[in-house]
Amino acid sequence: MIAAGDFGTLVALRAKQGEVWALEAMREAHGVQPLLQFEGDVDGQLQNVEKVARRLYALGRLIMVDAIGPPGSLTFGGEDRGGLGALADRLSGSDELFGDQIPFVPVARGDLPARRIAWIGRLGNELGAGGAIRVGQAWATPEDVGRVVELLELEVAQLDLIVDLQYVDSCSPQLVDRTLATFAALEPLSDFRSMTILSGSVPSTLDQTSLWERPRFEEAIWRG
Repeated sequence: MIAAGDFGTLVALRAKQGEVWALEAMREAHGVQPLLQFEGDVDGQLQNVEKVARRLYALGRLIMVDAIGPPGSLTFGGEDRGGLGALADRLSGSDELFGDQIPFVPVARGDLPARRIAWIGRLGNELGAGGAIRVGQAWATPEDVGRVVELLELEVAQLDLIVDLQYVDSCSPQLVDRTLATFAALEPLSDFRSMTILSGSVPSTLDQTSLWERPRFEEAIWRG
């Protein structure tokens, strides 16, 4: 089994059919960490994400899962399980003879309600996979990240930190400097299992009908 946090490239993908097919076609998972995002209708995506989780687990890799869709119903304990809880149930092995729980790494966003972050921490502890913190650059201060760590109640060494720059359409010296400054400020919390810059330069909608070349600005930021 590949240790959680042991990767060179993190790939964030929506839980759509094309992305699922691509992940199911993987023959080895060393170096690549998939992060799947639930968006919109969680129920319609659960089966696909479950397939990917099982496929990559067989290759030794745990997937990260970010459930940013609408909240689910509350449990008797007042916890909002949503897509993460439903996926954990599907991967519990309870419907299989001698089936084992297939773990995954749940993702907490810095702007989630405190109760939701705390529940994600409990889920990560229960699954034995730790967790991940995904924050935008504006939220990536030592104070904000430290607050999320405290709410999760997991050791820093059990957590992956993802600083999400989101869509970037250029690589300016100012953006590189801000990114470097962000990680420098987080140096006191450098015991994270991994620290990743996440960004992309592919537009959400493509209006090109012919072949064209798109600079990969996120790679330039990383090299900066």
